[in-house]
Formats: sequence, C-alpha cells, structure tokens
Amino acid sequence: MLKTAICDLFGIKYPIIQGGMVYLGTAGLVSAVSNAGGLGIITAGSTATLDATLWGNDTDWAGAGTIITGNHNYWGDPDFLDPDAGDYHIGLGSAARDAGIDAGVLTDIDYQFRDAQPDLGADEYVASDCWARLNDGAIYTNVQAAVACQPVTGATLTWQPITPTVGQVVTFTAEAAGTGPITYTWAFGDGGTGVGAMMTHTYSQSDTYTVVLMVTNPCGEEILERGITVLAALVSYEVYLPLVLRQSP
Repeated sequence: MLKTAICDLFGIKYPIIQGGMVYLGTAGLVSAVSNAGGLGIITAGSTATLDATLWGNDTDWAGAGTIITGNHNYWGDPDFLDPDAGDYHIGLGSAARDAGIDAGVLTDIDYQFRDAQPDLGADEYVASDCWARLNDGAIYTNVQAAVACQPVTGATLTWQPITPTVGQVVTFTAEAAGTGPITYTWAFGDGGTGVGAMMTHTYSQSDTYTVVLMVTNPCGEEILERGITVLAALVSYEVYLPLVLRQSP
C-alpha cells in the first residue's frame, strides 16, 4: 500500500482519485474505484441508488446529485480494525456484520467467500481464528457460540426388547436437549461401541451388561449407565412318544 497525505486525508489505500465525469460517475464506477482502494466520487447530475448502506458520519450525504436509498439502512460503528493505518477490515462489533444483501458477489476484497448472510461493504468478517472460553472450561470457535451454547440436559437411554436373548438384535435409542451438534457415544458392556442417537447391537453370551452412554455438545456432557440382562437363547425340542396299540376284547 502506498501511504501519502492524500490517503490519510480521505482514508483510502492508494492516492487515486476518480475524476469528476458528469453522467459517468455513477454508482457502478464509484463502487469499483472505492473497492479497489481509491476515492470514488458521485458526480453532479448522476444518481446513486443504494440498496444497503451503513451510515456512520454526522452528515449522511451532501452536495449535488441524487441519492436514492433502499430498504436496508443502518446507523452504527463500522468497527474498522485500524483505519489510521489504512486497514478497513471490519471487527467483531461492526454494525455492518450480517447487514448486507445478496448482490451476486461471492468473495470480498481478500477473496474470502461471503456467508449466506453477507456483511455490508467490501470486507467479510471471518471468525475462524477467533476462540472463546467460558467458565465451563469448554473452548468455542467464536464468541457467539460460547454465549449462546446451552449444555446437554435431560439425556435418556432406552432399548427394545427390554429383556433380549442371545443373538437377538437390540435397538438402543438416546435423546437429549441442548445446543447442537449433540454426539451420542455408546459402550455396550461387551466390548462393542458405537456413535449415534440410535444404534443396534447383538450380544453373543447371556449375562448382565452395563451400557454406558456419553452425550456431549460444545459446552457440556452427561453420562448415563444402565444394566441390561441378556437371557440364553430359547432351545426348542421335539418329543416323540411311542405309539401303543392294544387290541380290544
């Protein structure tokens, strides 16, 4: 970035000022120059239609020309990281976050992909390098997740049939409340394990087994233990009785 007094005066990256061109200094040209780091100027006689705008100055606009505002107008601090040094990336507290509209632009000035709900302006805030920790000791990928996360509560564990036999398929089901994603990790007591809200398992020997279910999410966990009794498989026998015939007198 080329740093000059002009850059400091107008808060731009490069000392490039778009010339005044009547009827040509439209929003398309001005936005292209501004996004590239120069100073775009709406010229007299031109009309700028703003679909989404963050107003942060004492005066929203002034001078000749016409400005038509859309339905998405916001007032607040853009929270630029270091405007004095020419860094106009927005921060976590920017009023521009998630305030944009889908203009068909897939990337921002740093070629980072736009979110489904894009930020307003040339920069898209990315929180992938942000980490937060609350008193619960859990680590979250961003502050919003840490604040909004609800720990796992009300975990339940059921299975059918209630008293299975050896070789019979048992269906285990778990439920819990809390902020997702919620992970269900099983240990069936005979060395078998699994992950999922619903699992099936077959026991090869009769016994009483301790089933352990661990339910976790980004901010908590619950552990349940239940005993399940597996009976020996039923054995069927065929009994043949002798046929006795006696001659009647």
